Amino acid sequence: MSPHATKDSLLETDPAIYDVHHQTWAAVPLPQNEVEWVERAAQVARVLAEDAALRDREQKIPVAEISLLKSSGLLKVLGPVKYGGGAQGWDVAYKTIREVAKGDGVKIDHVEVPWTDALGWNPKEKKPLESVLGIPWASLLLPTIQLVFSNFYIGIALGALDFALKYSAKNTRAWPYGGDNKDQASDEFYILERYGNFKAHLRAAETLADKAGLVIAEIYDTKSEKRDISARERGEAAEWVASVKIVATDTGLRVTSGVFEVTGARATSTKVGLDRFFRDIRTHTLHDPVSYKNRELGRFALLDEVPEPTWYT
Repeated sequence: MSPHATKDSLLETDPAIYDVHHQTWAAVPLPQNEVEWVERAAQVARVLAEDAALRDREQKIPVAEISLLKSSGLLKVLGPVKYGGGAQGWDVAYKTIREVAKGDGVKIDHVEVPWTDALGWNPKEKKPLESVLGIPWASLLLPTIQLVFSNFYIGIALGALDFALKYSAKNTRAWPYGGDNKDQASDEFYILERYGNFKAHLRAAETLADKAGLVIAEIYDTKSEKRDISARERGEAAEWVASVKIVATDTGLRVTSGVFEVTGARATSTKVGLDRFFRDIRTHTLHDPVSYKNRELGRFALLDEVPEPTWYT
């Protein structure tokens, strides 16, 4: 957000710009399975990507984009069928989040909530209630949401890679002083090598995220009725999530900053819009320093200690 922007000075995007999409989704049923839910998320991502760079520069409040998410039905993916939901597991929900993030990491700022409305928090001391954190089932919410963030990072990085690939194919020029000169950038060794490396690391990150998603989904599928999860089971699941957070952060930053090496100096212009991917992931990852996740996972690996629940674990 611009340093000079304030809540009152910002304009809102108009939901009417997406009327055709609202009408389209209103006329069709909700997706019925994982493939259909991910495809619906991909449709939303494509719509958001069309003017994401422009909206990033204008810094408007994303009212229209939130309305798009609602009308697409994606916010219903986890809900029970009897309440109009999609009845999908968290593993599917995570994939839809990752898919949407490819198109645009929509940011929502200036949302003010009184401390008295913060679930599980002491409003006077402004810290989590130990009585809540000490309940394994209640504190399972924390790694569940942490995995949302990690899929968000991976999605942003995948979006950056897709954007950069298209840009390189159309705009990047071959380097004329390399000794093994090529007619076009897509034939240059170092460009092919970099893109191959980015692709491999993102595939690994997606696979790890999918595994952790299945771990979380299985807990909810098998333990929701009695809520009889142990502290150990909760902790082991949290360490799967920590593993994803580490890999997603490292890979996301590596890809979103590294794509400029293979797209060229002109790609750094804000008019191009490639810079927004790095800013989004760099800003968000700073809220929860990954070094502490490395230490936490190290204690689990070396000392077989599961983490004590905190507001970040």
